[in-house]
Amino acid sequence: MGGSGYLKKLDLSTFTVTATQTVTGTVSSLAASNGQKELVYTLVNNCCTGSSTYAANELNLTSMSTTGTYAHTTASPYAAYTMGGTLPNPATIPHASAVSTQFANGMAASATPNGFVVYDLANHKQIMSGTTPTPVRGIASDGKNSVIYLSLPDSNEYLTVPMPQ
Repeated sequence: MGGSGYLKKLDLSTFTVTATQTVTGTVSSLAASNGQKELVYTLVNNCCTGSSTYAANELNLTSMSTTGTYAHTTASPYAAYTMGGTLPNPATIPHASAVSTQFANGMAASATPNGFVVYDLANHKQIMSGTTPTPVRGIASDGKNSVIYLSLPDSNEYLTVPMPQ
């Protein structure tokens, strides 16, 4: 579970907090990788100013330590209509990070203010990134996890991106 300034690890059998990790900024999306015991999340800092920053991160759930940061960039403040690299409101992008069920949950993708980033959770490295005409609002993959789909509702488009083999 994430919020402004924190990530919390929950015991789902008792619904109690077992660990808290402090983060600088607001968690705007997250996804879990059971196979890699990692949490993928996006983080926005200074969300309502002209100096907003964005990063996609991975957190090791055993040690509660950050194991990778990707696509670190600056962005314009949140906007209701998101053109030209502005950050969409986190409430509108709950699916802006996804973890592939293939490759032992070892691949992840996250939306960025001006596109997307794909990273390898097992080796903690960025695999690819790309730009899109408007910010990505949702990420999904096909049944074989060989293609990711990126929705771009501000432009009424979706993109397909082949996943690395």
